[in-house]
Amino acid sequence: MMELNKLKDKDLIDMTVAATKVAEDAKSALEKYKAEIQSRGLVVLKDQNNRYCKIYGTDGSYVAVSEPQEVDILNMERLKTAIGEGVYKGTVTETTKTTYSLDKKLEKALKAIATNDYTFEYTLEQYLNEMSVPVTAGQKEVLIRRLKGDYKADKKTMLSVLGYLTKDTTEEAAEAAAPNLDMDLYYISRIKNTELIQAYLPDEGIDWSMDEIKRALIVTSKLKLEIAYKKED
Repeated sequence: MMELNKLKDKDLIDMTVAATKVAEDAKSALEKYKAEIQSRGLVVLKDQNNRYCKIYGTDGSYVAVSEPQEVDILNMERLKTAIGEGVYKGTVTETTKTTYSLDKKLEKALKAIATNDYTFEYTLEQYLNEMSVPVTAGQKEVLIRRLKGDYKADKKTMLSVLGYLTKDTTEEAAEAAAPNLDMDLYYISRIKNTELIQAYLPDEGIDWSMDEIKRALIVTSKLKLEIAYKKED
């Protein structure tokens, strides 16, 4: 191993400059790669109607592309009226800077309302009866308990319950072997969003409440990359 304290100043500076050039070139290349992956991932997200996907490399490496959303409250008084005083007090925290911290479940319900990401067409049990991939009564009972409306977690649950993902199978291999579950997961997430909405809003006047919520806030989104690979020892 090179002993840096024994190098001449000139040699140390030359090595530093060379390493800087390599780092700058690598950073530039990485930004180009990430931009292309984001572009491809966005196509997949729009095609599959979800906000999370994985693009695999070799040896289990992958880049996850997601589209997280943020809630910007424009009119808190209108929102408070729409969701009711009781829900407001239990799920919204006012800070000294006059910003608002929302309970995670309420935030998810508000995002769903603002982006029309819900459906009253089916209950979860009804949808599982008509799902593109048939499930047994036992599997349906497990899925009803475990599905959360989160694409990433629910896909893993579905692969496991349907028998594609086992302790001896990687998630990549399970996804390759299983039928395409994306449309099912899309509808399930919308159904779970509806369950959240119904939990917070009163049945009477729910259409009015949802319309008021849409007027009280906006939801913005941005693409996010998660790079995963096997670390070398």
